[in-house]
Amino acid sequence: MQAPMAYDPRSHTVVLFGGLAGPGAELAGATWSFDGSAWRSRTTSHVPVSGPHGAFRGMMAGDPALNTLVLEGLDGGQQGNTYTWTGSDWVAPAAAACPGKTFCRAQAGLAFDPAGGRLILAAGGAQSPTNQTDAWDGHSWSEVKTPTPVSPEVSSAVSDAARGVVVAITCSGETWILVGDNWTMAHPLHRPGSMLQGCALAYDPRDKVDVLVGVPETDHAVTVMWVWDGQDWRQIPTT
Repeated sequence: MQAPMAYDPRSHTVVLFGGLAGPGAELAGATWSFDGSAWRSRTTSHVPVSGPHGAFRGMMAGDPALNTLVLEGLDGGQQGNTYTWTGSDWVAPAAAACPGKTFCRAQAGLAFDPAGGRLILAAGGAQSPTNQTDAWDGHSWSEVKTPTPVSPEVSSAVSDAARGVVVAITCSGETWILVGDNWTMAHPLHRPGSMLQGCALAYDPRDKVDVLVGVPETDHAVTVMWVWDGQDWRQIPTT
């Protein structure tokens, strides 16, 4: 549970790192990959953590322009770093560290910008939230000067390949769209209700929609699913 996971364009597998081993358990530092038929435990020389319990809270996204997978976030000691996946090990580029001014962040939006050909990190926070947007060049982060900053409450983002934009969501139901360096808040007819922290977005290439999954604040025992078609949100029954 609560593990960053993303598609790796280099190995054509899904990679998962960390996560809760069980209810109330510490976040583990294990790496797994999925090839479409089976999960495989990966033994790595380096583990992206320095906390006493191997804890890591962060985001992961594929960068097809650089043909790699990027992991960014905080460890159990409230420190952090940026790592790339070689296909067999995690590597921290010498200049990587974390985006300037705001340090490493958790619960942010990390997604590939198909129009700009870059990986972007939006909002999130460590000790306090930020509305900063940063771009990754394979070695380090640089701040993107956005005329309208994104909401600091953004919790997840996705590369919307069908529309060539980045779509970001807050767990209160706000939808933000990145075109170039400009963030705009969408005003659809329908919008997801407020959810607990941890709502997550993913792109469905078959139906060309963005899928949102979360737990509503009104009922912690259920999971809700919504899809975004570029114009409006539509709730999908989960039972």
